[in-house]
Amino acid sequence: MFPKDLRQFLQETEKIGQLSIIEGADCDEDIGPLTELTSERNGPALLFDKIKGFPKGFRVISNIYTSTERTSMALGLPTNLSKMGIIKEWRKKARSFSPLMPKEVSSGPICENTMKGGQINLHKLPAPKWHEQDGGRYIGTGNAVVLKDPDTGIVNIGAYRVMVHDEKTTGMWITPGRHGALIVQKYHSRGKPCPVAIVCGEEPAIFIESSYTVPQDVPGFSFAGWLRGEPVEYIVSDITGLPIPSNSEIVIEGEIPIEDLMMEGPFGEWRGYYSVRKPAPIVKVKTVRYRDDPINHGNPPLKPPLKGEVLAVNFIAAPAIWDALETAGIPDVQGVWVAEESSASMVTAISIRQRYAGHAMQAALVAGGCRAGGYTNRYVIVVDDDVDITDPRDLWWALGTRSDPETSINIVRDCWSSAGDMWLSKEDIKAGKTTNTKAMIIACKPFYRKEEYPMVNRISKEVRAQTEKKWRHVLAAMDGKS
Repeated sequence: MFPKDLRQFLQETEKIGQLSIIEGADCDEDIGPLTELTSERNGPALLFDKIKGFPKGFRVISNIYTSTERTSMALGLPTNLSKMGIIKEWRKKARSFSPLMPKEVSSGPICENTMKGGQINLHKLPAPKWHEQDGGRYIGTGNAVVLKDPDTGIVNIGAYRVMVHDEKTTGMWITPGRHGALIVQKYHSRGKPCPVAIVCGEEPAIFIESSYTVPQDVPGFSFAGWLRGEPVEYIVSDITGLPIPSNSEIVIEGEIPIEDLMMEGPFGEWRGYYSVRKPAPIVKVKTVRYRDDPINHGNPPLKPPLKGEVLAVNFIAAPAIWDALETAGIPDVQGVWVAEESSASMVTAISIRQRYAGHAMQAALVAGGCRAGGYTNRYVIVVDDDVDITDPRDLWWALGTRSDPETSINIVRDCWSSAGDMWLSKEDIKAGKTTNTKAMIIACKPFYRKEEYPMVNRISKEVRAQTEKKWRHVLAAMDGKS
């Protein structure tokens, strides 16, 4: 059964022995470092309770999606799949997508507690300082932001970081070009503030929707409804008019005013560097709703190759890039992988079975230009189908033996990037120059002479299987297994 809220997902996580409860941690000093060190070890999800300075029951969960098993659970897939197995199975499942519209209800757990007017105090909710040099506490790192297009009425769900400024104000950073940023611009162009609801502690299906490349014309929560197998239930806010998932843990509602900015950051981003401190839009909070004993979902970016959010993002970004390749008519794609060691989307690897001259470069251009793979991407590497693109050792081997610096690297300029791009100078960002350059690297056997390329001295699948069967006890001892 697909988990219908965050708490049910944590129960399932505990059943498979991948949930650890930690009591007495400090929001500024402990939660961020413990999250990073646990991720470094591919450890369990961490549920922080009895946090210093907060009532018992006001909790924070981190590292939910940092294992293949937990990510598979969130995608509704078997938990015994390999990395490429998850990508292939998710692609199959995603082809059956049919929007399942959400269902309005009159109430739900999110209505158990409300702060309005003078009662509003964001400091009552645990918002960790995730990285040592962060500019403040971030309540939104694994959140889902709800916005409604004023033209179409379509609700958009996106994952945008949210920093606490004071008791009644947060910052919100949305990269230009994202659906959410376009919606905010529409309101502001009409001289109106933009209504917003920040959901912290959403169920897995909504988290996946907020991170996935869902087409702009797909109604909000209908992707999550399809994934979970039944409609997402929501209440209509009397403050913003926005739909709020009734099983959410915490929802912060308010509006994004016109040209009212505050300094935001720095923040340790998924590229493995701190973003610059800069003026960013704010949210003036009008109400806060939360469940009894609320859980804030933290999904802080961590320096690669730590798993952090990167693992979960890989498993939803790579299939979308693969789909874009096939939609563009690129034949015989064997796999797509976003290298977790490089940080999400910065290095994309594609495996193809070459069919004609120019096939590899055609694949690189589509992958580097499509919406799912184009954002902040630095390198697209295309390899032959005998290379395991999920294994960095194999990828490096292909780069070293099947590419030529003079002829295999192609440069593409003025591509979609972000103000968070560490390569851009402060002057570039101030001037609005938020583009980057990509390298398309063809690390394939040259098509015109691939048949005469030296043979790889790798053990065959048949001999491997025979040897593993015959010597399983010896090999198991080497692996530390009984």
